[in-house]
Amino acid sequence: SFKLFICLTFVLSAFKMAAHRVPLRSSCKKTVFRHCLPTLLLALGLFSFFNTSAHADPLVKFPEGNAAWIVEITYPSSQNNTQDPGAAQPPQTPASIRKPQKIEVSQSENVRRIRITWTKGPVTEQWTIPNLPVVFKEYPSGDVFPLQNNSNEALNDKFDMPGDLPAFAWITPALLKEKDPVSYKSHLCYHYVGSLSRPVPQSGRPGPAQGSNGKPALPPPPPPTLVENREAWIEIKTLFPVVLNTGSSLCTFTLLPAPDGPLDMPENFKKEIAYYKHVMGYP
Repeated sequence: SFKLFICLTFVLSAFKMAAHRVPLRSSCKKTVFRHCLPTLLLALGLFSFFNTSAHADPLVKFPEGNAAWIVEITYPSSQNNTQDPGAAQPPQTPASIRKPQKIEVSQSENVRRIRITWTKGPVTEQWTIPNLPVVFKEYPSGDVFPLQNNSNEALNDKFDMPGDLPAFAWITPALLKEKDPVSYKSHLCYHYVGSLSRPVPQSGRPGPAQGSNGKPALPPPPPPTLVENREAWIEIKTLFPVVLNTGSSLCTFTLLPAPDGPLDMPENFKKEIAYYKHVMGYP
C-alpha cells in the first residue's frame, strides 16, 4: 500500500509539472516543491479513500450471476436463545408447525428460484423476477401470491430461512472470534460469534390504555425482545458461508454447479406472474 502511495504521488507530480512545462530535473527547488506539495496532499487523500474503501468490503459473499447453492438445516434439541431481562416468554412453536429442512437456491439470467423442503408438508417454491418489486411465493395449498419485497411476510421469510445474505447482516469485524482463520469442516474459515435481536411476535396485544381525567393515553409498552445467538464460519477465500448456527438451528451451506440455461418454471407461477404483469402494467 505504501509503494502504491509513492507511485501515485510521483505520477501525479510528473503530470502536473508536465502540464506547467516544468522540467523534471529543474534546479529550482521552490518550483518543484510548489508543484509537488499539492499533488502529495491529493495523493494522500486518494490513498486514504481507497484504503478506507478496502476495509468496507463485505464480510460475507454469495455468488452473483448464474449460480446455485443449497442450505441443509438441522434442529438440535437444545436451544441457546436468551431474552432480555424482564421480557415475557416468547410463544412456543408447536411441534406440528413445519420448518424449513432444505433450501435450494438457483439463479439464471437474473431470475431466482428458491425451493424449500419442509419438515412436513409439500415442497414449495419462491420466484424473483428482474425489475419486479415482489417475490412470488407458493403456499402449501399450491396457490401463488405476490409479496412486496419490503412486506413483513417477505422480510420474515428472509430472516427465518437463512438462504442468503440477510441471514448474515449481524456480522461485523468486531465479532471475529479468533485473530487467525480456523479450520472447520475441511475449510479455512473466519469465525464470528454474536447475537441478533428481534421483537417477539405478539398476537392480540391490547391497544393503548384510554386516557382519564383529561390526561393523554399512555403509549403501549414495547414488545419483548428475543435475543438469538449467532455463530458463523465463513470460508476465507470466497467469503461464502460454511455453517451458520442460529441457536435453534444449524445451517450447512454447499455450492452447487451453476445452471447452464433458463430455469424451468412451474405453470402456476407462469400464470400468476403473467396476471401480475397485466394488472400492474408491466411489459
